[in-house]
Amino acid sequence: DDIDAQSPVLFAAHDATIDHHTVLYDGVRAAMDRIRAAGDKVAICTNKPEALAEKLMRSLGFRDVFDALIGADTLPVRKPDPAPYVAAVEQAGGEVARSLLIGDTVTDRKTARAAGVPCVLVEFGPAGGDMASLEPEALLAHYDQLDEVISRLVP
Repeated sequence: DDIDAQSPVLFAAHDATIDHHTVLYDGVRAAMDRIRAAGDKVAICTNKPEALAEKLMRSLGFRDVFDALIGADTLPVRKPDPAPYVAAVEQAGGEVARSLLIGDTVTDRKTARAAGVPCVLVEFGPAGGDMASLEPEALLAHYDQLDEVISRLVP
């Protein structure tokens, strides 16, 4: 009950400062540009409330890169339930069977397993630690490696 009561306070504070310390991972913009130039779709599936995710992506000048965005409150369920991931892929115009999830947390790993898709975990995300222990199909040390990983994992 305390968490539910304080959540609006937390989200209001987060909304006010959402882009003060947020930066894109090195190489991610160029990687997304390459993926899109190849005709592939990209989407965001996050456990951040949708309005905050939209605001952050727009503030970073990065929202137009993505074909869809699904937040924690877009659907009645959130990650690691596979439904938000499936919705993101489908709204982007993709096929779940020809997709992969790129993430940075154990929740992302669980979501990929639940959706039955390959998981690529970055080694430099906020969770830190040993991403290899989560047994993703691939690890990413830098977004410059993404093209090779996609060609290897997506049929």
